[in-house]
Amino acid sequence: MSATALSLAPLCCCVLLLLLVQPAAAFGAGEVPAGSEFKGMVWRHGDLADILKFLPISFHTAYRFTKLQRKQVYFGNWLRDFSQVIDTTCLENVPEAILRAIVSVLAFMEFGFATDEFDVTRDRLGCYTHVEHIDNPKGYPDNAKDIDDRLRGPVDPRELEVDPATGMKNYIANAGQGWDTAADYIRTQLTECIASGRRGQRKHQADAKKDALRHLGAALHTLEDFSAHSNYIELCLRQLGEESVFAFVGDACRVKVPSGPNKGNEVAPIVTGTFGMLDIFHSLLGEADDKAVLQSKGSLGELESKLNYGGMAFDQLFQLIKAGIEQLSKIQPDLDPLLTQLQAVGEIFKKYSPLGPNDDDNDAQSTTSTALQVTAPDANLLWQAIEPILYLHDRVSKYLQEDTEDASESTQDYSHGQLGEYTNQLVFKYLSIMIESSVRELRNAVRAARDRVDEEAAKADSAQVYRPDTDASDPSHSDLSKDHFSNVLNQPAGLVATVTTNWTVQQVVKCWDDPKLDAKKTIDHILAILHHPAFPEEKTPIQQYMFEAVERWWAANPAEEQARIRSKLTKDAVQQRQHEDHTLTLKDFEGKQSGPANFPGAWPKVRQPPRKTSIIVAFANDAIGDLNWALGIVQTARRGQPREAWKEVCRAGGTPVHNFALILVALIYTIAHGIMWVVTKMIWPF
Repeated sequence: MSATALSLAPLCCCVLLLLLVQPAAAFGAGEVPAGSEFKGMVWRHGDLADILKFLPISFHTAYRFTKLQRKQVYFGNWLRDFSQVIDTTCLENVPEAILRAIVSVLAFMEFGFATDEFDVTRDRLGCYTHVEHIDNPKGYPDNAKDIDDRLRGPVDPRELEVDPATGMKNYIANAGQGWDTAADYIRTQLTECIASGRRGQRKHQADAKKDALRHLGAALHTLEDFSAHSNYIELCLRQLGEESVFAFVGDACRVKVPSGPNKGNEVAPIVTGTFGMLDIFHSLLGEADDKAVLQSKGSLGELESKLNYGGMAFDQLFQLIKAGIEQLSKIQPDLDPLLTQLQAVGEIFKKYSPLGPNDDDNDAQSTTSTALQVTAPDANLLWQAIEPILYLHDRVSKYLQEDTEDASESTQDYSHGQLGEYTNQLVFKYLSIMIESSVRELRNAVRAARDRVDEEAAKADSAQVYRPDTDASDPSHSDLSKDHFSNVLNQPAGLVATVTTNWTVQQVVKCWDDPKLDAKKTIDHILAILHHPAFPEEKTPIQQYMFEAVERWWAANPAEEQARIRSKLTKDAVQQRQHEDHTLTLKDFEGKQSGPANFPGAWPKVRQPPRKTSIIVAFANDAIGDLNWALGIVQTARRGQPREAWKEVCRAGGTPVHNFALILVALIYTIAHGIMWVVTKMIWPF
């Protein structure tokens, strides 16, 4: 443990309420609120991440994923939804730096952190790429690389063809043909995840473990999107005899099953929707549905309301926190650096605030917007201005997060009373000075982009799938996707995703535990999730679990409900958007499964991680561990294996100075031990 961490201990214990900001309450990004009657009935990516609460992060210890670890996984998942704003339409209207800063603040609202492993860097956020969401790339602009060279190039027509060997579009899993596939993306993320997770088992490799969790979340996002963005659920229903269910391809678009029990049958292929930004725009603007249960956490509308947070003025809040730290610094002098950092936050606020030192917030509201247009920091410096207050919060909050594990805890953050409310106001008042004008600029750009996509959709070829006797196979994303609760197949898509998420995490954890397991073979087994339900000669276990999840969901519906659902899924009904229901009530879910799907081995035994030890005990344990490691290096060298000792030093995760200092201490200890042995023998030779 570092000296910095040790010096923060008293602060962590004494002002936990002062600096812990409660994030705003939130199969798009986000989750169903914990108290909602719809919880466990409808699904978003955040709800799927909740499953990790019931899974071990190691089968050796059986400790379940902690709250912080679940957030680290979901952060990787969440970034893939919000990377979609880094695309041609938004980049033409707003600088990338501002877009990324806005996503950073949304991340803070979602996770309660915004630095270290939750830092939204350019590399981590990336940009829109169709493979991350298994989107159909047809219609994507050919000149996208002129706007940002990270975006994809022109579409190869062969990408849009159906692979006769798998019954799926080539861009899904037909790898090695000169184009990117969703399978390639998942393989890359899981390869990094397993390699980093194995490194994370070593000493001084905490960052590698964090990277592993983020890469796991990224891979899970794409795997979860398979059931939500493709026609997999519809094809499962057709396999169950529901031939009237529209498969989102033309009546003449069929592929012959080459082998297995369905050999020779002509079936509709697996397809996904053509590129469209409506999904992410609806999420950002909070317009997916008016019901509170359907509101996304982290929408721009929610962010704007937070930036206009009422209550105590910034200076009063600032002085309140400052006074608390000053009192603590009299007891613990090494808290002064934190006080200096807080002072830096205040200086930045004063620099960019449109209010004079004697002005009142309310009196100046009418002129705030105009002043911000003049005084807002440059886009490239925006994050540098925002980071101090977020970093101040994160340093304490993570320590507290680790110390609040409880066997019955939910994934919702705890409320911390009036002091927590004061700190909420402090953060959002600070952010209002930094980014308020940028939020409004982005919101206008998103609205413009949504209108533009609506215009393009009206002229698109996607409507061809509804025409008689056509072989069209490129439906629109907004027609096909089951991301939103209003889609009648959101629940079975979510249930299938609970199976794939649960099973995949368990396979990855086994690879972390056993470095001898073949990671490539494990990933091959996971990629079997991307499949056509009619094509396997013999379904693998995960393929069988996925199909059974749909089968059980369908069988659980009474005959009357089956007839109602069936009537909403015909071609004519879907074309009229009758497969969407914007008036959901609990009655619509009567008799249906609540919570994730079950399958053999779904719920391994887990136990509560041990509570975090005190700072002093943790420091002592770290010191003993470090000394034992250094002694081991010295002993290896003494046994005539200096090269092995050197390799072990190079593999260690600490800084070279830190590691060599430990070895020096161990060497001195070994010499002293030898001298004491000689002296002892001289005094008492027997």
